[in-house]
Amino acid sequence: FDLTTRLQDRTTESSTVDLDSFDQGFLWNSYMIQPLVSFRSRLSEREKSALDASGILTSAIRGFVNSIFIPQSSSPERTNGAGLPSSLTLISRLSCRRAGTRFNARGIDDDGNVANFVETETTYFSPAGLCFSYVQTRGSVPVFWEQATGLLPSQQKIQLTRSPEATQPAFDKHFEELEVNYGAVHVVNLLSKDKPDELKLTERYHYHVKHSSLNQHPEKSTSAEHDQLTQTDYDFHAETRGPGGYEAASMIRRYIQDYADSFAYYLSQEVEEEAKVNKNGEHKTLRRPL
Repeated sequence: FDLTTRLQDRTTESSTVDLDSFDQGFLWNSYMIQPLVSFRSRLSEREKSALDASGILTSAIRGFVNSIFIPQSSSPERTNGAGLPSSLTLISRLSCRRAGTRFNARGIDDDGNVANFVETETTYFSPAGLCFSYVQTRGSVPVFWEQATGLLPSQQKIQLTRSPEATQPAFDKHFEELEVNYGAVHVVNLLSKDKPDELKLTERYHYHVKHSSLNQHPEKSTSAEHDQLTQTDYDFHAETRGPGGYEAASMIRRYIQDYADSFAYYLSQEVEEEAKVNKNGEHKTLRRPL
């Protein structure tokens, strides 16, 4: 089972794994299996199938995976087949392209990769064949910056290491790739509105969003309604500091509801059909995505 790719990009044959479709950005053991993958590329189709069936080539992610079962009485579907439970799965994939521990890996690199980039996918599957997927991403502020280590919060000084002009190309590369992979992007900036160092990051973030290649329009169309990259500032720690705790973070919905409603999701439905499988005219029920 390939955990490196989103549900909509996986093969419809659950019994097979297409090694050519692995997302290298989330494949943490690529350096280990690359010699075998190169060897596989020289094999015939029959030999490739035999190698894949052996299970020796396994994709590994770094992140989190958990599934829970939903009883039919709580299922969002009115009918989900034979009274069997549905499943809700959460998969978070950490990118391997700019890995590192906190304080040692911050910001962006020249290739547009950001530190601690995570793709989180929520999937729902019902026995009736309904598949749903919704994806969100997060990552370090995509500018060139560093943060000194220190035992006290006041000692963790933030330093911007490149000018706006030298940063914009990498910033654009990062969001252009996100737009290709996911569509229009809305950023929720969780930095503090009170801490001077974080305010510097927010101001630089605003500058690059304003000058982003995704927001450059023809002269006749300058409306922000056509922006592919938008942003909402939300001081997470200030909003969750009160008695409501982290539950208070749900209030962000009123700020981003319109953007959230405009985003798409993946939905597929498997249908059953009969097909001849041998010369005797025997039939077998098959399931295929619709």
